[in-house]
Amino acid sequence: MRIKRIKPAKGPEYKIQQVIIKYLEDRGWKVRVMAASMYIYGFPDLWAGHPKYGERWIEVKNPKSYKFTAAQLEFFPIMIACKCPVYILTAANDENYKRLFGKSNLWIYLGGYSYGK
Repeated sequence: MRIKRIKPAKGPEYKIQQVIIKYLEDRGWKVRVMAASMYIYGFPDLWAGHPKYGERWIEVKNPKSYKFTAAQLEFFPIMIACKCPVYILTAANDENYKRLFGKSNLWIYLGGYSYGK
């Protein structure tokens, strides 16, 4: 069995993630970090739920430099096909926050376009 490499927890994305978590919690969201392990991988970084807006799966990326793992490239499209959209956030600001209320923006970051949910 191949053991999956887990990214370091304190890099640039970690710092962005912490600010995004606070930003969302300040707006009434409950947020949980989805920690990867050798058995659970390919999930977005965050699950967020709001009593009014429902739940969101959020992948945090560093806008200056990002890539997707092989597991993410395999699993994110499956999530979207199952009506579980993945939202890419790169900062804690109003522009990024508005992304959570539209269609999944994953395909933009993969270099394509999505016409689905």
